[in-house]
Formats: sequence, structure tokens, C-alpha cells
Amino acid sequence: MAWIDYKKAYDSIPHSWILVCLLMYNVHPALVAFIKMSMTKWKMELEANGKKLASVKFKRGVYQGDSLSPLLFCFSSLMLEKTQYEYQLKSGTKINHLFYMNNIKLYANKERDIDSLIHLFRSTARTSE
Repeated sequence: MAWIDYKKAYDSIPHSWILVCLLMYNVHPALVAFIKMSMTKWKMELEANGKKLASVKFKRGVYQGDSLSPLLFCFSSLMLEKTQYEYQLKSGTKINHLFYMNNIKLYANKERDIDSLIHLFRSTARTSE
């Protein structure tokens, strides 16, 4: 088992990973296109004393406080379900992760499988578009 604690959890998910997960689960193409187009427009305006200083585009993460953000954030964990790594509970249920809002537990039967899940998660967390 591995435990990954997120700092700035909502800021960590690459947009590309969100889109891949939406496509993997056959979300309607019009909705995927809408989300993809919306993500290109996500930005923050920096101001001081009423004067615009800069505009910063988001290349990863989702907005905190937006009603769609928790869904997109949790949906992004579904990529882990497509791996062959898993852990079987006594009940027979097979899992490979438990996902929370600011951390994730990864499960597998073999240490190298845990290492692979950690690598997958770390590589996507560092990816920027």
C-alpha cells in the first residue's frame, strides 16, 4: 500500500489526464469538446489597487468552488482503474486505489506494482501541457 498526500490537490491534475479519462469512459463527445474548450479559457487575472497586472492561463488543475470541479477531479482517478495492478480484499472485491479530495491510497499485491502505480501518478502530476 502507498499513501500519497496532495498539496493543492485541485491544482495538480493535468488537463490532458482529465480529457483522457473522459474519453476512456465514453463521455459524450460534445461534453468532452465543451470541457476541452473551456479549459483553454481558464485563467486568473492578477490585480493590485484596481490595476490589472497580469493574466495567467491554467495548464493544469480545476477551479475550487466550481460545481463541476469535484466531478472532474474524482473522474481523473479513473485512469488508475485501467491498469492491471490490483489488490483483492477478503470479500473478493478488487481495488487498486481509494481516492479522497486531498490524498490517495494505492493498493497492489506486489511491491513493483505499487511502484508502477506511484510512477504513473507522479509522472502525470508533473506533466504540463
